[in-house]
Amino acid sequence: MNQLIKLILAKRLLDKCGCAPGHSVYALISDIYGDYCSGVYSHSLQLKPELLESAFAIFHDKETALAKSSPAFLALTKNKDTVLEIFGNSDVLLGKEEIEKLGTNEINATLSIIFSSYLDSFVKPVQFYLPISSSCAGQWKLWEQLDYFAFLQNNKDMKKQFLFRERLAKHPVWKMELKPEDFTLAIRKAIAKRGMFGKKLEPEAMIKAIIIRMGEISSPAVSYETIDYSMRSMFTYLKCDKYLRVDREIEFLKRLEEAIKEEMLFCFK
Repeated sequence: MNQLIKLILAKRLLDKCGCAPGHSVYALISDIYGDYCSGVYSHSLQLKPELLESAFAIFHDKETALAKSSPAFLALTKNKDTVLEIFGNSDVLLGKEEIEKLGTNEINATLSIIFSSYLDSFVKPVQFYLPISSSCAGQWKLWEQLDYFAFLQNNKDMKKQFLFRERLAKHPVWKMELKPEDFTLAIRKAIAKRGMFGKKLEPEAMIKAIIIRMGEISSPAVSYETIDYSMRSMFTYLKCDKYLRVDREIEFLKRLEEAIKEEMLFCFK
């Protein structure tokens, strides 16, 4: 998906989760590779920590055990100025004050970079679970409706990209509040017990929800064991060991998917 579209949608999701918008810059990190094979590498969930470690070392001078000869570190070093230029020129979209600070929170940065791969699954198959599974996450039925190869050509049209970005950025889904009646009785009680109705979505739970959702939209089907292992590995890296319910976050993602598909059909068909 177009980088400016990724930035604005990452900002919207960060807002929805109560996170600082300066973390939207990490949505650009997966796009630092130019060739196809390296792009496949950058979308692997298992290698996201390497990308994040490289970004924090290069952007914030954070000490890291990551080798400076690693592919991620070398690629980001080479493309650092380009990433920062795109982010710096997005003040019209994100707001001047909001782009002056690059986010430094690892949870928020992880949400942004994983969301980037999720967004790419709307425009191309994404092998999110490599090397454990070669299945591809994608919007298969949508591509049948669009005529996928015609869509690839239409997606190069800057006017259509601008229209898509403007319509999706202002879509009502971003202001939607999930209500008790949106859930089954059991889930409704669980959410109410935690006092989460009317609250911001949780960034850690949203990370988990995206990992689950990427498995659900993959073909061939991804096993539960693969999804579970992937989640455990990511949250071990993030040093997050709390139990996370994702009822609200999964429901939001499903509604966001419908909004994105609706706008893609309107703008690109």
